[in-house]
Amino acid sequence: MNKSGRFSFCLDLLMLILLLSGLVFGQSGKIRGIVTEAKAGHILMGANVFIRGTRLGTATNENGEYVILNVPPGRYDVVATFMGYQQVTVENIIVTHHLSTYCDIEMPRMILEAQEVVVVAERPLIDQNATNDIKVIRTENLEHLPIRGFGNIIAAQGGAVEDQGYLHVRGGRHDEVAFYLDGVLMNNPYTRIRTGAVSDMALEEIAFQPGGMDAEYGGFNSGIVSMTTKTGGNRYTVSGEVVTDAFLDDHQARWGLDTYSYGYHLYNASFSGPVPKTGGMLKFFVNAEYLDQKDRSPRWGPSVKPVSFHENIDSLIRICPEPTPLYGVKPNNRTRNLTGTANLKYRFKNIQFKAGGHYFSRDYRDYIHARAPFNAAHMPKGMEDIYTGYIEAVVMIADNAFLEMNANYYQRDWEYGDPVIWDDFENWTNPELIPNIQQTDAWGILPAAKREFVYFETFGYPQTWFYRENMHRSHYKLDGTWQIHQTHELRTGAEIFTNMIRFYEIGAQVSGAVRQAYLDAATEYREPTRQEISEAYKSGYANPAGWDIFGRHRINSGENAPRQPKTVSFYIKDKMEFDDMVLNLGVRIDHITVDQKGIADPYHITLDTLGMIAGENFTRAPVYNEINPRLGIAFPVTDRTVFHLQYGKYTQPAPYQLTYISWEDFETALTSGNFTDNANPNLKPVKTTSYEVGFEQQIGENASLGMTAYYKEVRDQIFLNNRIGASPRSYTMYDNGDFGNVKGFSFDFSLRRTHRVMADINYTIQWANGTGSDPATQYHIAWHNPEERPTYVAPLDYDQRHTATINIDFRTLAKDGPKLWGGYPLGRLGVNLWYTYGSGLAYTPEQPVSMIFGGTASRIPEGAINSAHWAPASSLNIRVDKEIQVGHFSFNPFLWIINLFNSRKFARVYPATGLPSNDGWFSTNEGQHWAEDNPEAAQWYDFRLADPENYGEPRQIRLGLRVEY
Repeated sequence: MNKSGRFSFCLDLLMLILLLSGLVFGQSGKIRGIVTEAKAGHILMGANVFIRGTRLGTATNENGEYVILNVPPGRYDVVATFMGYQQVTVENIIVTHHLSTYCDIEMPRMILEAQEVVVVAERPLIDQNATNDIKVIRTENLEHLPIRGFGNIIAAQGGAVEDQGYLHVRGGRHDEVAFYLDGVLMNNPYTRIRTGAVSDMALEEIAFQPGGMDAEYGGFNSGIVSMTTKTGGNRYTVSGEVVTDAFLDDHQARWGLDTYSYGYHLYNASFSGPVPKTGGMLKFFVNAEYLDQKDRSPRWGPSVKPVSFHENIDSLIRICPEPTPLYGVKPNNRTRNLTGTANLKYRFKNIQFKAGGHYFSRDYRDYIHARAPFNAAHMPKGMEDIYTGYIEAVVMIADNAFLEMNANYYQRDWEYGDPVIWDDFENWTNPELIPNIQQTDAWGILPAAKREFVYFETFGYPQTWFYRENMHRSHYKLDGTWQIHQTHELRTGAEIFTNMIRFYEIGAQVSGAVRQAYLDAATEYREPTRQEISEAYKSGYANPAGWDIFGRHRINSGENAPRQPKTVSFYIKDKMEFDDMVLNLGVRIDHITVDQKGIADPYHITLDTLGMIAGENFTRAPVYNEINPRLGIAFPVTDRTVFHLQYGKYTQPAPYQLTYISWEDFETALTSGNFTDNANPNLKPVKTTSYEVGFEQQIGENASLGMTAYYKEVRDQIFLNNRIGASPRSYTMYDNGDFGNVKGFSFDFSLRRTHRVMADINYTIQWANGTGSDPATQYHIAWHNPEERPTYVAPLDYDQRHTATINIDFRTLAKDGPKLWGGYPLGRLGVNLWYTYGSGLAYTPEQPVSMIFGGTASRIPEGAINSAHWAPASSLNIRVDKEIQVGHFSFNPFLWIINLFNSRKFARVYPATGLPSNDGWFSTNEGQHWAEDNPEAAQWYDFRLADPENYGEPRQIRLGLRVEY
């Protein structure tokens, strides 16, 4: 074992010992307040205040103040007792992690024995101690929303923009948002994008911080999403749910609804309660959900009906003179998802303990429009499995101090490729296995797409790349909290991320290259050597790490060893809560180890006689140390008005997908002469400086209004750079150099339930500017004219000027409405409306050119970069449900409609028109002449452009039933 391996082993062992010692926990809040005499208002020193059903509690000090630390997120009853006074219980106190919940208690003097005063608390409309913008969505809200999935919920919050399935928060790139589930980071360690899913029915709370995070958080520059799952209670509960759209048809509209079934079938079940024979000290929660969708991405526009295999592709021109639109389910776009969540919670005296895990699995296909009519059988296939496990615990070392830790594990396995060939790489283009492949001695000639069918792929054309990832991450977090008097909450901690990343990719070229190696060897009456086969795999752009070059066997050493990056972080912060100000001051230090040899001089790379990169080109793996200060201030002017300010510096490592390079792949790129994009082991972390100011104002007793203004600067973002004049040849490689700035205003209005109506409204106006929207934005510039790389900011692709969400929930009481047949049919009836609006995303207007025949070289801009925005879009979802109580059972049938009015929404547009189905070519003389000469092909052209993936979701109608006991 080398020195690095010994250090990693000792580190893991040390953290495991600490874990088993019980010094662990996480994601807690606190309850604080003052206890006074009800009439005179005198403070009561020594009153006992505790949380019912727990061992959490304290006594008031000489000023009548109390603080209960380390309260997990949830809903609680707070009880106060004092000799000579009536016991007071304040119900419905809601605690959010890392925030203080205020609960002042007035105690009447005792007149009769055994009297108790019960007060039902209203959740505060404003958080007086939050120094940044925080959105909290709790389980009681999730249950009634006409949307599902935490990604969709976060995408509708202020400052968030969704673009082609990726989430951008306050103008950041899609890899800048962290997603935590019970303290486990759910982002892919390799690409940094979110992975997995969790059932809505398993979630207790979703907390979203769109920037402005304090020193405890790092590694992601734009936002944090922290999800907490439910835990077991004092009694057994069972719940189940079924949702389906099977009453509709896959391709035929019924009842004049212009709506189809998309094969949506969801089954959900939860079970929780105390573990028998533990005296209620050990509790459990289990949830499982299965989702089967024939079309995992329903779209507003039609697909093209698949055609049966025909050997003579030329005769299809007569057989299929025109395409047939296919509404409803797209061909071969199915997914089957399984999620499971389980945990155990244990409390004993001053120790709290929670252990659990999460599982996510999916088997899915990807719709590619070019394959729909003739080659649907080769829609790519993906398989993914994610496993997580965690242990949290806490020990109270004093009434005002405790230690916490969260130790967790994340593993992801993913494969993606052609559903027929899969990982049989050497037979990728074998004409005996794949129909319609042109047979040659060396194979390798894929079926040509016909111009008459505007390059819709013909039968047998396989997915030409195979990808495999296997990675796991261990995360250890140790924190200490010390409440000093009633003012200072001093918190410090450290966390360590250790990763093991294996990846492999290869292209279809390998098949012909291997076949040629056999043919060449046969001329000498021998079998090809392992080295010759290895060279054939290199020519297929094999890119291995943690696997051999053939992608068959895992390896743990050598140049292709798995990458093991580490991040070690330390933070300290002091949250000072004064009467008229809350000050949150902290600093975070991140130590980033890349675990990839660097390149000494990217412009001068020497190859040895075997074509391999010579040793003198390498340097030691880069290591970065980043110091990031954070400052937050809240001014509670009154109990109804609070202002807040936030400043912070943030650092996140460059995506390892763009950092880790396979030297065989790089050697091929340097010698082949092709235009390839290469990872760069010298990439520096991306840096952001963020500013935020806002206020919240309570309006009356039931409403509040908030506004937040934010601005941030981003440096050292990644872009694709062409190293002109490099030796041995010019090549492209990712570099630091993009930058940007974002500014915006978010407005929130909240109405707690009043006369049966509850409402939340948010609106954001934002300007997201930069020199590049993602690392590959400048791909074509690097290819054509790298000297003209943008050096000024312009709107980014996901610059969406206006976004808004309106959520209104109406619920009747049990005895509302007329009484019929001994009951109240309109009682316990609920209607939830979810309306979203978004102005169009940005695009660069261009002169009309054929997007099918023209190629990228002929595209000529007609305006500044992203100076145009496509049409705005809106959508209304609705959920109508009725609660029926039968004994201990609660039945809740519901109707769920997505996009009620079937509004057309764009997901991509063509830059000449700003439309999703027209590239403008037929408005040119060239296009008109071609259409006149090819009248049948012109119809295929229109369908080729009208990719259904260019649109958003259509109307979908689903029926469901939820049962609880």
